[in-house]
Amino acid sequence: MLSKILSAESENFIKLAFGDTKYLESSKFIYSINLFSQCPSNDVLKVIIKNEFTPSLPIDYKAFSFLRCFCDIYVTSGESVRKQNNDGTQSKPEFLGFKDWEQLFKQTPNQKINYILSQKFDKETLFQMNAIKASHQKTIITTNPQLEEEIKKDLSLQNFIGQYQIQFTPSMDNLQQAINYLLRSYPEQRVLIELGVSTVKQALYQTDPATQPLDLLVLSIYQGLLDEEFVGQDHPNLQFFKQYFDLVHTSEKFEAHKGFVQFFIFKKKHSNNYS
Repeated sequence: MLSKILSAESENFIKLAFGDTKYLESSKFIYSINLFSQCPSNDVLKVIIKNEFTPSLPIDYKAFSFLRCFCDIYVTSGESVRKQNNDGTQSKPEFLGFKDWEQLFKQTPNQKINYILSQKFDKETLFQMNAIKASHQKTIITTNPQLEEEIKKDLSLQNFIGQYQIQFTPSMDNLQQAINYLLRSYPEQRVLIELGVSTVKQALYQTDPATQPLDLLVLSIYQGLLDEEFVGQDHPNLQFFKQYFDLVHTSEKFEAHKGFVQFFIFKKKHSNNYS
C-alpha cells in the first residue's frame, strides 16, 4: 500500500527508520514514544519533557508525523492535549510540510479519529482544541461527571459538540478497556497510541505476553545534550520490552541536536500476523 502512495525517497526513509514495512502494515495497535539516553547501551531511558523550549529533533517530527498520518486512530491523553494547548505546540492535523504524508493522510479510506483518554477533561480544553475543528477528523473523549454537568448547563458547549460531532465514551480505568472499546467499535482501523509510560506498562504487566494488546513498538531514542529541565521520568529500557516483543529493526543513527536519534522497532511475540 505505501509503495503506491509515497515517493521513492519517502519510502526509503520509512525503511531506514522503521525497517520492513510489513510490520507497520500488519499491525493493529502501535505504540510510539520519544526517549532520552545518556549511555550507548541504553540501559537507562528517560522520557523527554516536551514544551515550546524543548530542543527540536526534526527527524522525530518527520517519523511520528508519518505514523499519525498512516494510522486511522490517534490515542492520546487529556494531559497531553492540555499541555499542547498551553504551550502552543499543537501540530496541525495534516502535518503540513511533508507532501507525501499529506497524500497518505488523504488516501486512507477511514475518517481520522482523535481518541482522548481523560477523566479530567474540561470545557475550556474542549474549546481550545484546534484538531476538533478539522473536517476530516472526529474526536472521541472519555467523559467524566464534571464534564457531563458542564455540558448539561452550557448551551454554547452543546452547540459546539454538535457542530464538530464530538462523541463521548464512558470513562476508562486503563488502556486495556480503551483497546477493547476500539476493537469493538473500529475493528478495521489502525491505532497509534501515544500515552504515558505508566499507562502502557500497566497494559503490559496485566496481560500474558501472548495476548497483550500492543502489536508494534516504535521507540525513538535520542543520545546527546539535553538540559535537566527536559529530562522526565524513567522509562523501561530495551531489556524490559524484550520480555514481550522481538526486536526486529534497529535504525541507523540520524544526526540531531548535538547528538543523534536512533529508532528501535519491536513486534509482538507469538504472533501469526508477521509471517
